[in-house]
Amino acid sequence: MNTAAIKPRVVDQLHQEAVALAEESRAYFARCSKSDRATLQPIDRVVYTAESLRISTRLMHVISWGLVRKAVENGEMSEREGLSPQRQIDDLDLCHGSDPRSLRKMPRSLIVLTHQSLKIYKRALRLQDELLGANESKEALEKPDNPVAAMLRDLETAM
Repeated sequence: MNTAAIKPRVVDQLHQEAVALAEESRAYFARCSKSDRATLQPIDRVVYTAESLRISTRLMHVISWGLVRKAVENGEMSEREGLSPQRQIDDLDLCHGSDPRSLRKMPRSLIVLTHQSLKIYKRALRLQDELLGANESKEALEKPDNPVAAMLRDLETAM
C-alpha cells in the first residue's frame, strides 16, 4: 500500500478532528468555565487555567500543521517549506506538561478535553515524524556524494 497516497486523507481527518475538538472546547469554556472554576480551590484554578491553555495550544498547533500539509498537497507550498522548522508542531514541553495528579482535581469535562487534545497532538507528532523521516531519507539519496544515488542516476540514464 502506498503510504504517500494515504497521508493526505489521514492528515485531513486529523485536521477535521482537531477543528471539531477546538469547537467543542470553545463551547465548554464559554458555557462552563466560570461555574467549574468557582468550585475549585485557588491553586486549582491556576491549574485549570493552565490546562485550558494547553488544550488550546495543542489544538492550534495541530490545526495550523494540518493547514500547512494541505497547502503542500495543493501545491501552494513546497514540501521543503512545509517541513521547515517554523512550520513544525512545537511547544512540546508545554503541550506534554499536564500533571496527572493535578488533573484528578479538575472537572470531568476538562479532563476529557485534556486527554482528547493530547491524543490528537501525539498523532500529529507521529505523522510529522514520519514525514520528516521520509524527507531525510529522500534527501540522503539525492545528495551527489551518495554512491547509491549515483548508481541509481546511472541506471536511470542507461534505460
